Amino acid sequence: MRSVKMMLVAAACSGLVACTSETGVESSRQALASKSVFKSSMNGGGAYLSSGDMYGGISVDVWESGTGKTATAGLSYSIMQIDPTSEVCLTESFPDKDDPALPPIDYTYCQYTRFVYESGSGEIPAKDLQVRPGAVRLETTVGASPTFFSTRCTQDAMSMDPPVCTDGSTGTISVTWHKDGVSWTQMSGSQQQQWGPFSMKTSGIYKTASALADGTVLGQSVSSASGDIRSSGGASVTKDLTMVPPLPPEPLPPLPPPPPPM
Repeated sequence: MRSVKMMLVAAACSGLVACTSETGVESSRQALASKSVFKSSMNGGGAYLSSGDMYGGISVDVWESGTGKTATAGLSYSIMQIDPTSEVCLTESFPDKDDPALPPIDYTYCQYTRFVYESGSGEIPAKDLQVRPGAVRLETTVGASPTFFSTRCTQDAMSMDPPVCTDGSTGTISVTWHKDGVSWTQMSGSQQQQWGPFSMKTSGIYKTASALADGTVLGQSVSSASGDIRSSGGASVTKDLTMVPPLPPEPLPPLPPPPPPM
């Protein structure tokens, strides 16, 4: 028996994958009543990374906040993964059009239908973030607390129900950034990153220098991940995390029919 297997992966930007956009375009989710979860300001340096493929992704945003005795640090992270147990497949058999006497060809189409995303934002001790010329080091333990909000949600893309969420995991985030000298940028205005029911808005003027990041995020490895090292140059850059009611996901489209037999 001859067979062909094709894998389809689907995840909505507005639901599970962290997406970044400029202000001025408001989605239907953003238009809903939102709840402020965490507000902070970047006064100094920080770093950001984003790593992923068609099966999941990780993002980390960390920054210095406050000065002197009131100095702290802020952290926001998100992790999205496909649930490997949620694979759904459809197989159809077609005769060989050139030689019907040959065994039929099985065409199998598969897709994952369940996604897990985890996110957290809040204050961490200032000592957990070290900013040096050309490098940033983050070593901290996260978990739900009065100063840190975290959640873990499971979304079934075959269901019209909203995601099922619980408190986020307790674990370690250990990442080091090093400038790679490829590029630098000055950011001005507002940017917005969205994942699941959460949205992080960053407003102000700051500079970024491209960097590579290595380490682990709640047990997930990142290696030479694309990122940047940031500096506010003494200005205050605001960070505002909000949560909006989750929209029911659009169901995945039916699996496409197999192509005509070769």
